[in-house]
Amino acid sequence: MFIYFIYIIGFILGVILYRHCLRPYIMYRRYVKYGKGEFYPFLGVFYGAGQRVKKYGDVDYHLKHMFENGGENAKLFVENNSTNVILKLADVEYIKEFT
Repeated sequence: MFIYFIYIIGFILGVILYRHCLRPYIMYRRYVKYGKGEFYPFLGVFYGAGQRVKKYGDVDYHLKHMFENGGENAKLFVENNSTNVILKLADVEYIKEFT
């Protein structure tokens, strides 16, 4: 009986790790090749925003300075929000395509 309890706990932990770490990371890797991005497991965009506010005093600092340091080809910025990804578009063609 105890072994079934261990299996259930293991299954629940596996589902949580898949939904909050593995799946968002796979989606992140799919889009980051078209631009820049940040990936923080579990917390996602909330952790990144908090770090930018502490360091720069601006939540959108990364978007305002996205094209610095060799980012001329950056067409979007990718962040994860716990179980999914957020795409912040910077290229006019992508904006037209997504609207």
